[in-house]
Amino acid sequence: MKSLLFTLAACALAAAAGDAPFAGDWMGTLEINGTPIRIALHLKHDDGRWSGTFDSPDQGASGIPMEQLAVDANKLVWKMAAAGIVYEGAFDPATGAISGILSQGSGKLPLQFKHVAPPPPLLRPQEPKPPFPYVSEAVSYPNPRPKACASPERSPNRKGRASFPPCC
Repeated sequence: MKSLLFTLAACALAAAAGDAPFAGDWMGTLEINGTPIRIALHLKHDDGRWSGTFDSPDQGASGIPMEQLAVDANKLVWKMAAAGIVYEGAFDPATGAISGILSQGSGKLPLQFKHVAPPPPLLRPQEPKPPFPYVSEAVSYPNPRPKACASPERSPNRKGRASFPPCC
């Protein structure tokens, strides 16, 4: 009796959800030559139409619109013709994941997406704040002739020697 109730409840939830299991944020990881590359999908279902964007946080790419996005029952297909990318996957209600194949050119890689919160931004500060994980000292050198500092030029002068223009 309990299994019948569980089955009926699962069917009712599936019918109510319809295509909704695909809506939301998804994260997957590609392994390319031993390097993990995170891939994020942001899928929306508004007014009977699907739309989505694609992020690759490890490559600094975000908000790339998907040119084609199709959902049919438990199958998901999205394409980005400009990059030659096609993903074909299927939603597994038991695991809550989308498993499929990402194709680009002649390459095909398995890629599984799991429902997640939006991906966190990479922390790569351009202006680090102390305390530093290294020794940092302010260093200065006296220079009695301010125009004497120099740097090599990238091309030789007329006599075939490198010239050193003044700087500072």
